[in-house]
Amino acid sequence: MKAVALPTTPLGEADIETAGFVRSDTWTMNHTDEISRVMLASRHDKDDHAVRGPQLRCSARKSSCSMNEGLVHIVDDEEPVRDSIAMLLRVAGIESRQYEDAHAFLATHRQSEPGCLILDVRMPRMNGLELQRELKLRGWSLPVIFVTGHGDVPMAVEAMRAGAFSFLQKPFDSEEMICRVREALDHEWEQRQGLEDRDRFVRNFEALTRRERDVASRIVMGQANKVIAMELGLSERTVELYRARVMHKMDVRGIAQLVQEWTLHAAFALSQSGPERA
Repeated sequence: MKAVALPTTPLGEADIETAGFVRSDTWTMNHTDEISRVMLASRHDKDDHAVRGPQLRCSARKSSCSMNEGLVHIVDDEEPVRDSIAMLLRVAGIESRQYEDAHAFLATHRQSEPGCLILDVRMPRMNGLELQRELKLRGWSLPVIFVTGHGDVPMAVEAMRAGAFSFLQKPFDSEEMICRVREALDHEWEQRQGLEDRDRFVRNFEALTRRERDVASRIVMGQANKVIAMELGLSERTVELYRARVMHKMDVRGIAQLVQEWTLHAAFALSQSGPERA
């Protein structure tokens, strides 16, 4: 039976935070440096969650902890632990749902449901790291916050390499937990918005004819109407008409938005689109 560790009051100055990993005095600086390197490599594209200097408290970043809605899934085989985390979230106005093991979560979770996951590492049948791998296999992108009383360097390194959002040790700092959860919900919301933007682009892209795509790709390259007309054997007036159709079908406000979206999503859209329209 694991000891139940309830949230503590804010930690002292001896406790530090590095790249989202909260450690106690039992951790050496070498351990922290190793985890920091792994997190920086695995999350280099998450600018808002890059490596931060020591002693940067969550209270100093409250402005970054927004209130995006989402359901927090708590997976832990110890009911008192689940209850304590759920109580903490409830006080902070964050909705949560509890699961006694990984299989219970997998059986009931809907991929379309926004949120994040608070996950214990050591559980029977399927442990936290195994659940994390299963989520990846299923293509579920929920941010994972590991919470465990058995945290050690190998577990932390493996979790971060697999894309964990954060890793906290029990007893955890209440304020730190709330801020990490809100950051995770923010990150998940941004991911979901990105996918929606990509899907919208693909739908619009597929509505373009072959000639409209030819014109659009040259607009994105910065070519003038005269140059496009010469390359495609068209009149400038015809290019202007194609340009207007492209802007309308792609549902963009201007060239800058078209360039931005085309740069981000055109390669994916090409890989997904069916036969070009004439």
